[in-house]
Amino acid sequence: MLKGTHYWPAPAFWHKKVFFLETSQEKPSIDYVQYWLRNYGVMGIFQQLSGLMIGRPRDYSNDEQIHLINTVQSVVKDEFNCPHLPIVCNLDFGHTDPQMILPLGITIEIDCEHQRLSLLESAFQAPN
Repeated sequence: MLKGTHYWPAPAFWHKKVFFLETSQEKPSIDYVQYWLRNYGVMGIFQQLSGLMIGRPRDYSNDEQIHLINTVQSVVKDEFNCPHLPIVCNLDFGHTDPQMILPLGITIEIDCEHQRLSLLESAFQAPN
């Protein structure tokens, strides 16, 4: 809802970032998620990213989850010509159970070959 306002990050913000999205407890339709992705795509975000992570959708059937993954892949890789962008789906963050916390602003590594996500720096600062 903030796109196009002064609160939305400048295009350079997305350079080499890993972007993560989740469908929340609202269970949006897959068509609506496709709309979100296309909205980010026309802003050129996918071409700037180092990775895209999608949280495991809550309350979606197995068939809906597969359809969602296929939709994400199709929009990012085919429609916006980003076939080399690493995409990791069904991660346990956001409104799901179990739920892991994704810290903001730290360096991570997405290893698609070994299907591993690693934090390369601490998410916590030592007390002074």
